[in-house]
Amino acid sequence: MAALIALVTLWPPVARAQDQRPDLRLERSPAPVPLVPPEVRKSTEKDVEQARKELKAQERTDAIIRDNVKAVPSRPDLGPDVTGGIQSRALRDTLRSR
Repeated sequence: MAALIALVTLWPPVARAQDQRPDLRLERSPAPVPLVPPEVRKSTEKDVEQARKELKAQERTDAIIRDNVKAVPSRPDLGPDVTGGIQSRALRDTLRSR
């Protein structure tokens, strides 16, 4: 019974202490919008346009090279079986000569 009375007498200060906590709300202001000077904006646009022109020129050059370079047809008499046979014969001749 004494424990119950002690608990009841301690309860109101604990409840009051919890009520006295400060309100912890976080408030954030919106980030400021960055202002870009007009001369920087113009130079950036100029750089982007120059890069686009260079990329298009490179793509055209690559297309021309791709069209002009033709695959060299392989010789039918030098297939994998033929070259493997030649290598095997050369290896066998080398081993015999030892």
